[in-house]
Amino acid sequence: MGYAIDWLGTAKMKLWKYPRQPFNKTSYYALVVTGWAILSVAINQFWNWCWINIDYAPSNNLMERILIFSAVYVIFVGFCEIPNFKTKTWAYNAPWWLVLSGWIPLIGLIRLIYLSVPA
Repeated sequence: MGYAIDWLGTAKMKLWKYPRQPFNKTSYYALVVTGWAILSVAINQFWNWCWINIDYAPSNNLMERILIFSAVYVIFVGFCEIPNFKTKTWAYNAPWWLVLSGWIPLIGLIRLIYLSVPA
């Protein structure tokens, strides 16, 4: 999934780039694709942890879902974007409002894929 997102975002739409790990090079596969996998697992584990800790029993309450999504969004955007200000591991060619709003479907897609995989 991370490779597909990068192919669309870096190769086709040119929204961001990896200055030290060019797309489709060996260092890209070793670091970036692995990073996508870790991010996907971390998002889903954190989501599950939040879900279990709300009243200790999952429900279909919309407010709880919005609260969990908001917590996941704030934690992971902060965890990924704030260090990137210093490290410049990836550079955006898009405005910040697009970057921050792009995390919303990204997290939703990661969660949707996780929920659709049979246990």
